[in-house]
This record gives sequence, structure tokens and C-alpha cells, in this order.
Amino acid sequence: MASKERSFNATNGVVTGYGTILSSYGYQYDECNNLSKLTCSVAGSSWNTTYTCDKDNRPKKTILNSGVEITNTYNAIPLPYQGARTGRFF
Repeated sequence: MASKERSFNATNGVVTGYGTILSSYGYQYDECNNLSKLTCSVAGSSWNTTYTCDKDNRPKKTILNSGVEITNTYNAIPLPYQGARTGRFF
């Protein structure tokens, strides 16, 4: 089958091909400018993905349209060594 040339234009989250809307994307952000919700629509189907971040703006939880939750956890950041030093450092 021969391939057809297509031209795509992405404006304001809407992708078009020869004037027909193929898909659209909506973005929402929290007060810290982290992505909080992504809405996609393709060929009449649409879905949402929701994101939350922790106090350090790291991804904390992702909730897929199916209801599946993905949770990220992080180790504590170790502080520099505060104990007594012994020996010499060269």
C-alpha cells in the first residue's frame, strides 16, 4: 500500500491533518506549575491522567483513566556528615 503524505499542525493542543481534527490535548497545572491533569482526545475517544506532586515538586502519584494508581516514593536525602572527624585529610 502506498503511503500518503500528511501535514500536521499543532495549535493550542489540537492536531489537525488537512483541516480535520485528529486529536486534542488539554493541560492543567497546580499552583507550583506542575502538570496536574492531562486530557487527551483521539478519534472520538478521550481519557484523563491525573498527577500529584510532593512538597519538593517531585511526582508523587499518577492516576490513569482506568483507575490504576502509580505511586512514587523517595528515600530521604542524607545530610552531610555531622560527627567528629578523626585522622588527617590530605
